[in-house]
Amino acid sequence: MLRRCLTRFRKETLAQDLIEYTLLLSFVALAVIGLFSGAGTSVAGLWGSANSTIALGAGSPGGGASAPASSPGGGGGDHGDGH
Repeated sequence: MLRRCLTRFRKETLAQDLIEYTLLLSFVALAVIGLFSGAGTSVAGLWGSANSTIALGAGSPGGGASAPASSPGGGGGDHGDGH
């Protein structure tokens, strides 16, 4: 009689553990989904910002590329005159 009660108790606790782990896993999955959806909008905003910055730079004179600054004294460098 006692053995049967203990066996039944063991089976009931195993089922309860299974339900608890299933609920825990579902809560973790929901948290991950929320995290990734929030990160997705953040990444989209970052790409949008980078895209607009590049577009603004491409619209400037010279195609967005700036000439390197000359050294103080104005000398050096190849000016195409062979000197």
